[in-house]
Amino acid sequence: YDPHGTGFLDNEILRNIFQNLGFGDISDEDLDILVETGDGDKDGKISLADFRNMLPMSGEAGGAEEKPAAAAPEKPKEAEEEAA
Repeated sequence: YDPHGTGFLDNEILRNIFQNLGFGDISDEDLDILVETGDGDKDGKISLADFRNMLPMSGEAGGAEEKPAAAAPEKPKEAEEEAA
């Protein structure tokens, strides 16, 4: 997503990403809002650091945070005895 090696997400690449995700044509005004929203350090551009801050991360390796699976609700003992 950085074909020119600038360290920033190019606005036209951002526009293409949203179009490819099925959001249709992205107006310049919408693109400005997307950049403003994603621009964490408010320098007018989305850097790799800005992009990373938009994603939930944990750990030094930057992996996605894992959530434990929800435990199945326990059956009351009476229900277990009736089922037996």
